[in-house]
Amino acid sequence: MKRQNVGNPAPPPGNAVVPLQNAENPISGGSFAVEFWPISRVIPYARNARKIPPSAVAKVAASLHEFGWRQPIVVDAEGVIVCGHARLLGAQKLGMETVPVHVALDLTAAQIKAYRLMDNRSHLEAAWDEALLAVEVGELRGVIDLSLTGFDAVEIGKLDHQDPLGHVGDAPVEEAHRAFGVVVECGDEGEQITLLQEFTDRGLQCRALM
Repeated sequence: MKRQNVGNPAPPPGNAVVPLQNAENPISGGSFAVEFWPISRVIPYARNARKIPPSAVAKVAASLHEFGWRQPIVVDAEGVIVCGHARLLGAQKLGMETVPVHVALDLTAAQIKAYRLMDNRSHLEAAWDEALLAVEVGELRGVIDLSLTGFDAVEIGKLDHQDPLGHVGDAPVEEAHRAFGVVVECGDEGEQITLLQEFTDRGLQCRALM
């Protein structure tokens, strides 16, 4: 697959504002504009309570390289990050010289602090539907590098157990799982291992469900 190098996007000259369609914000009455800043101008928030491991930075960097910028870094009037610490670190890892920035001029200091916390906390509210997730990931096999989904090899391996029949195309999940497969419930792990080995010896394609 041919990959486009987006390590340094071509920004407008200076700190030019990029006009956006429907820029007026009907909720707050403010506007949403994106500027390209030198990366050194963006200041990380010194008290950022969200820890970002190197593995997360690597994933964000890979995403920026493959997909380009789809979300700007949000900063306050002083250039301090409100949202987007991981995106800044990813951009630094890629050696980018400029980054897209939205300056939240219409928020108060208290709103900035609250929004910074909310942006990090809200992600913890969500949960995965693992059956549907397995189908989504399965449809990407052989099409794109699966590491670009943000899931590592171990996590993808666990997803394989959610869908023992592998790629199911456009078939509904409930139909795909009963179309050609048989699920055998075992009393314990020892019985599972014995049956798995027996079926494998018969030339059957089997996969253990964990």
